[in-house]
Amino acid sequence: MALLHNSVEDKKMLLLLIVSTFSYNEIIDNESKILNDFAKKQDAEKELKWALDFISKDEANSYQNKINYFSKRLPEIDTNKRLFFIKQTWDLSNEKGYISEMEAISILRLARDWGVDRLLLNEVKKK
Repeated sequence: MALLHNSVEDKKMLLLLIVSTFSYNEIIDNESKILNDFAKKQDAEKELKWALDFISKDEANSYQNKINYFSKRLPEIDTNKRLFFIKQTWDLSNEKGYISEMEAISILRLARDWGVDRLLLNEVKKK
């Protein structure tokens, strides 16, 4: 479960992706534990706080703000890292025992937008 590249920006992007996915149905206790445990393992507690603040400071516009943030970073992120970020989000969503329809749609749409949808589906089918 180690990050491919352990930069602060990578951690911020991954945690923003995960937090925003969990936030579709409000973050509940077990999701909060999953987030905190993951951030601790990745030495990314500051980045988790940043992602939570990013979403909560402007909830009405958080979706568009997230898309804008990702769009700025996406050109510097290769296909393997894009897939890793999205697959990691899928796996962490699954840790709670299910992925909600809204979460699955969000992850699949982002995978499509990032050009890794077929790769993600192949990875998910392997399990």
